[in-house]
Amino acid sequence: MEPSPMREPQRQSLNASADLSYSGSSLTSTNSSISHVRRNSSPLHPYQALVDCILAGPVDETTIRVAVRKRPLSAAERGNKDTDIIEIQPPRNVVIHEPKKQLDLTPVTESHYFAFDHTFGAEVPNDCVYHTVCLPLVVSMFRGGKSTCFAYGQTGSGKTFAMMGDQGRERAGGGKGRKGQPTGEGWENAGLYALAARDIFQVLAHPAFASRGWTLHVSFFEIYGGKLFDLLNRRAPVRCLEDARQHVQFLGLTEKAMVSVEDLLTTIAEGQSQRSTGSTAANADSSRSHAVLQLSLKGHACAERSAGRSPATSGSEAKSMLQHGKRNVRVKDSNQGRLKEPVIGSFSFIDLAGSERGADTRNTEKATRMEGAEINTSLLALKEVIRALDRKQNHTPFRGSKLTQVLKDSLVGARAKTAMLACIAPALSSCEHTLNTLRYADRVKENDASAVPGP
Repeated sequence: MEPSPMREPQRQSLNASADLSYSGSSLTSTNSSISHVRRNSSPLHPYQALVDCILAGPVDETTIRVAVRKRPLSAAERGNKDTDIIEIQPPRNVVIHEPKKQLDLTPVTESHYFAFDHTFGAEVPNDCVYHTVCLPLVVSMFRGGKSTCFAYGQTGSGKTFAMMGDQGRERAGGGKGRKGQPTGEGWENAGLYALAARDIFQVLAHPAFASRGWTLHVSFFEIYGGKLFDLLNRRAPVRCLEDARQHVQFLGLTEKAMVSVEDLLTTIAEGQSQRSTGSTAANADSSRSHAVLQLSLKGHACAERSAGRSPATSGSEAKSMLQHGKRNVRVKDSNQGRLKEPVIGSFSFIDLAGSERGADTRNTEKATRMEGAEINTSLLALKEVIRALDRKQNHTPFRGSKLTQVLKDSLVGARAKTAMLACIAPALSSCEHTLNTLRYADRVKENDASAVPGP
């Protein structure tokens, strides 16, 4: 059966809650959340409302948010007369109407009900998703937090479009993505990367922050086959290690300072063109790696200190001292002594490789099947890590995969905030995939079952 359309009421509801408005010195809100305030021009500054919220707005205590987004039926699905079986019931609920047959072959419909923090229908543009899910993370970033947003779902469910917008769609069509920033109505379906970059640079240009001298830096790498590759340096290998304080350090990772939205989007497009893709039975252009984009706000450069330790020596001095019988000589790091820019806050966007079953790689070579096994292992490890953090368990299994090791610093700490966007395909042919995705998202953050309506 095809569920009754819920589209127009949802669009009106989301538009009413997705924008920012400035009212005096405070933000007006229907539910005291940054994602539910209205954006209008201010006589002072077009982003005055966002700046006021960063400086003096309410603190969002939620550490993990889970949202679900349904994509439209594709041209191929419509050509095959595939049926839309997903009903979005905003603001929180999703219903899957799965056609089945009883033992006597009588057709029946089994309905599966799920509840999440936010749900979005196929007609909802990227900017509405951004204002509800990601904008609170931008606020947290400027307040010194560590924000993480990742997209999860089966291959071909719209993850890359959510992250990259029209750039990702052009890349899937065989190109390398359009460079430059969107203009006018192009922002409506710009990727979450671009929308976050726009707001970050607008806030940095505001008089309240321009005098602070903060700058935005970007690094972009992929995790493929359990190894890291720098997408901003021709896929050069990167090592991920822990230092003595158990902080994650990336050796050989390129980090670039950005000066504008266009500069950032051009850099991302160049890195995206280096990403590993492949063909499976489920998707002819499937991402075979996890892509991690890290945005870091940095302050004024300051000299790096080594308190409580003896002064470091240069390499030549250390060699001379060792030849004369000296021991415990601490050699100066190549980066030590340089001016170091302190990190104010960070925002990590993760475009996860598509989850898939073994049947989806049935006509491919062994390497592709091994890729799928590695992808599924890392996705399972990520789910277990986020569940452990949400439950505040004593042990968090970060060593379950390279993906979770890389994200350790982004996910832990009092100021860490995470948003998951589960992308689902509406077609009957993707029913099993869709149910698996929703069950995964439901297990990441076990929502109150009493909020789920019964049949």
